[in-house]
Amino acid sequence: MNLNDVIQKIDYFLNLLIKGLSFIAVASLVIMVLIVVANVVGRYLFSKPIIGTIEIVGLLTVIVVFCVFAFAESQGAHIAVTIISTKIYGVKKIIITSLIFFLGTFFFTLMGWQGLVLMKTNLYPTIRTSSILSIPFAPFMFVMAFGCFIFSLELLIHGFKTISSSKRDSKE
Repeated sequence: MNLNDVIQKIDYFLNLLIKGLSFIAVASLVIMVLIVVANVVGRYLFSKPIIGTIEIVGLLTVIVVFCVFAFAESQGAHIAVTIISTKIYGVKKIIITSLIFFLGTFFFTLMGWQGLVLMKTNLYPTIRTSSILSIPFAPFMFVMAFGCFIFSLELLIHGFKTISSSKRDSKE
């Protein structure tokens, strides 16, 4: 089993996980819209807004953002600045592209690790909660960390794919 086979298998399972996370993000976004609409209708028609709407929407935003990072990367939907990469060809372009993927992997792994540290500080010595609805912050910190780790895995896979595709192109 060579490196390409391993990358393909990991990529397959990672894409299944990413699709699941994207469904969670879409569900969170739908809930956000429903809560905001219900809040506006309740405020203007019944003079009774939903208590804690801003907290709920803010916490759901964490789920939406961090569950979609890896999906956007898997679809190639992230913004790429091509000022330099359009002027570089061949091996230099492959090296720079893979280096950027690996730097992104490092950065988002670090961010995920710090998200776990932040989650721990939100659990110990006391559980920190939101001010109005007393929703614990720790699960949302876990979602942030998990989303960063999955995104870093996707970046790592893309970095290796860039290198392996260049090797395959040079053999042909």
